[in-house]
Formats: sequence, C-alpha cells, structure tokens
Amino acid sequence: MKKKLFIFTSTIILIAIICTACFAGCMTSPKDIDNFLGKLQKADSMEMIMTMDIPMVGVVSNTIKVDGDKSYTSEFMDSPAIFTEVVDDQLNVYTNYGGSWDKQTYPIEDEDDLASETESFEAFFDSEDYTYSKEDKAFKLNEGKSIYFEGMRFENVLLKLKLNSCKITSKIYMEGVYVDCTIEIKNINRVKLSREAIVG
Repeated sequence: MKKKLFIFTSTIILIAIICTACFAGCMTSPKDIDNFLGKLQKADSMEMIMTMDIPMVGVVSNTIKVDGDKSYTSEFMDSPAIFTEVVDDQLNVYTNYGGSWDKQTYPIEDEDDLASETESFEAFFDSEDYTYSKEDKAFKLNEGKSIYFEGMRFENVLLKLKLNSCKITSKIYMEGVYVDCTIEIKNINRVKLSREAIVG
C-alpha cells in the first residue's frame, strides 16, 4: 500500500513539474512582450542572428553579438566583419578587410552617440501592435501594421517568445520584392566578447 501511495504521489509531483514547466514556457499575454523587452533593455549581453532568403542570391545570415561596451557584427554580403569597443572615452572600430583588421578611433562626446543595439529593434516589441494567435502559437502583428528596422519594412510578423530567447519571422519588402526573414535573439546575459579573441 505504501509503495502504491509513493508511486502515486511521485506521479502527481512529476505531472505538476511538467505542467509548471510547460506553462512557464507559454507566453500568450501582451505583458509577456513588455517583460521580454524589459529584459533586453537591462541585459548586459546578447546575440542576434538575422537570416534572409533572397531571390537569385540564396540564404544569407548576419550575426550581431553585444557584450557591454563591446560588439561584433559578422561579415554580411558586401559588408565586412566589424568589432567595436569603448576604451578611455573613445570608440575603437576594427574592420576586417581580407583577413586583416583595420583600426579607426573616434572620440565619444556624448553617451547618446553610442546607440544601443537593443534600442534599434525595440519596434519589434510594442505589445499594442500584436494579438496572440493560437493557430500560429505566436504573437501576430495586427493587420495593417508594419515594422521599420534598418531601413527595411517588415510585414506579416510572427513573434514567438521564450523565457530567455525569441524568434521573429516575417517578410521584408525590399527593392520591389518580398524576402523571407528570421531574426533570433538568444544568449541573453551569456555572451562574452574580447578583442584579443576576435581581432588578435
């Protein structure tokens, strides 16, 4: 009897743990978007991967990593890889040309000169622009809405949130054609960058 009671109790506890984990991972309230944005704004580091399927070109990907006052942007199409860091009120910009890093230094006259990577894509996290879709299991951008980011217009946006990451899928209208795009934000407060490891 005690053995059966133990098995029954253990099963109930296991079910409770599974249910708790499932509901903790389910984000369906607009407040979840606000909370995630707040987490990004307070984060010390993060990683963003943007992938596009461009007609006549194929699939291209761009990675951006941020760690405090340091950032790294991977090579993307015709743009070279770039590493930046702030040292003694100066912004050091290292650009990779053909495997060799070129350094340029710029004075920082105002903290506003250092635009946060988070600020640049806050437009994706306006909770008033979304409605949760049970069919898509994601927040869906409201009809008639578009998001402008990095000079591109994003339409048909789906925003899927997890506790420490998110995935944005959409279509970008650029140069007269629609391009499938995916943006993944992850590794919040887990990214570590160093000039020595990247530039040498």
